[in-house]
Amino acid sequence: MPNFEKRLEQAIAEREIPPAVLFATNKSGSWRYWKAFGPHSLADNTDQRRVNHDSIMWIASCTKLQTSIAVMQCVERGILNLDEPVYAHLPELKDREILTGFDASGQPTYRANPAPITLRHLLTHASGLGYHDSHPLLVQWRRWRNHPGGRGKTVVARYHFPLLFEPGTSWMYGCGNDWAGLLVARATGSRSLEDYLRANVWEPLGLTNFTFSLSARPDLAVRRVPVSDRDADTGKVFAPSKLWRDAYEAADEPLGGQGLYGCAREYAALLESLLRDDGRLLSSAGVERLFARCLSAGSKEGLVEALREEPARLALGGAPRGTRLDYACGGLVFAEGIDGWRSEGTVTWGGYPNLTWWIDRKAGVTGCWFGQLVPTGDAKIVAMTRRFEEMVYAKSKVQGKL
Repeated sequence: MPNFEKRLEQAIAEREIPPAVLFATNKSGSWRYWKAFGPHSLADNTDQRRVNHDSIMWIASCTKLQTSIAVMQCVERGILNLDEPVYAHLPELKDREILTGFDASGQPTYRANPAPITLRHLLTHASGLGYHDSHPLLVQWRRWRNHPGGRGKTVVARYHFPLLFEPGTSWMYGCGNDWAGLLVARATGSRSLEDYLRANVWEPLGLTNFTFSLSARPDLAVRRVPVSDRDADTGKVFAPSKLWRDAYEAADEPLGGQGLYGCAREYAALLESLLRDDGRLLSSAGVERLFARCLSAGSKEGLVEALREEPARLALGGAPRGTRLDYACGGLVFAEGIDGWRSEGTVTWGGYPNLTWWIDRKAGVTGCWFGQLVPTGDAKIVAMTRRFEEMVYAKSKVQGKL
């Protein structure tokens, strides 16, 4: 990959993209790619450190995979059921109405929701719950209600929204994993989702560098890579970001959809465990359940509609227009393969500061791109990530997946 690496180093030096950490491997581990590019900080010229595999980053929605693993463990242990209503542990979601609009006097209008919200709905964004800024009606409702949205201190305070559609009938990227994380903590009697993950996901893999609260882990905070954004006039990347605020650090409880900080080395260990089906996190049946396609016909249509706009398409991985997609409890599923790139059944997701991970069990490869640039769906990083993955697949063909 010398030409690619040279181009990447040049792009970072010229501030086209921020520093990045890249990882990929095959199922047997007979080959792996590990490399970090660029300075630790674009904000401080006196900081001589280079970004590395243990640099701490806000992984944002890459948190969702870990929450989904936690849910699947609870399903395997008979604690939870994917297809039962969640109200026994999340009574706050019971009797949520569907927001239909606003009347002439500016008051919201609703209709009753006839279908229960299930755990599967929460994990696959088919529950009807959005994020605070994911739909114009919800934005208007928050203004009317003076709702704190992304500034609430707890999951309930942030995301106690009306529904936008009947559960299981459409698709809207939203706060389902945040609610699912709270459900796991309550159902298992854990003090918090972080405590559950530490005992059941991190410790089995020997992982010690994840946290929902950097203030509680100063040893990690000193290794944190500043979040960057792109200057609207010059197109150059700079840090610290003017867009970024530590809204997630301000929460009083873990946010299972977006709140983790961690490093690429340990996230890669989690991806490898799932690819190799080594039994340390889930049984083989649990891995299958994590990656099984889940969406109804109506939810698939909603997913297609969500990807119609270019920013959303880039934010959700940059799949070519018209690619058939589905969604699993673990992430976005490619329902068809793309020559030289991801196979049918590949599961992928990412994080708001332009992080990406993918697991392709058919080709026997997995990998991730870790960086810190907001907002999400940056076209230059999406293109560079695609090029990196294509080279991984080319190497996989030469080396073999086993």
